[in-house]
Amino acid sequence: LAGVYNAAPVSFKRVVSESIARGGALLIPAFSLERTQVILSKLDDMFESKSIPSVPVYLDSPLAIHMTQIYERVLGHENFDFPQLKEIERVRDSQNIANVNGPKIILAGSGMSTAGRILYHEEKYLPDPKSTILLAGYQATGTLGRLIKEGNKKVVIDGKQVDVRARVENIDGFSAHADSDALVNFAENSAKTLKKV
Repeated sequence: LAGVYNAAPVSFKRVVSESIARGGALLIPAFSLERTQVILSKLDDMFESKSIPSVPVYLDSPLAIHMTQIYERVLGHENFDFPQLKEIERVRDSQNIANVNGPKIILAGSGMSTAGRILYHEEKYLPDPKSTILLAGYQATGTLGRLIKEGNKKVVIDGKQVDVRARVENIDGFSAHADSDALVNFAENSAKTLKKV
């Protein structure tokens, strides 16, 4: 995981620090595979170095929890299991996150806010100007994540109109999609084995 996302840590640290300072929730819609584990690893590094205050981090996705356990087994990483991390599997526990006052970080699927538990948290926290939503990667046209990224002040979640007063941040450095430079580099380095591109 290290070295692949070199552009993201400084901006990510700023977003996390500012969100904690404002006292609201930091929502991170994240895909269960890779994106979640990269974000958890970065958070662990920041907590360990004491570069951000200690706040609860809720991993609110049974699939992401399962995928993270596989990462831990295969890669031997221990930086997915830090004291601030709380893994949420039951829906009731997911809804109880709202009862925790003060700053907190919530990672939940889906990464483009098209489904999953992130929708419940977005409905709850998007109207809160103290809160932040961090879009950590590509948001496809027509998705809720894209509408939020484009600055829409009102969105529809589960048939309800929701005001977007939360701070909206975007970090493309966490995207798992290869960009044009990476694709060209891949093709150039594979020229001996590729017949046609």
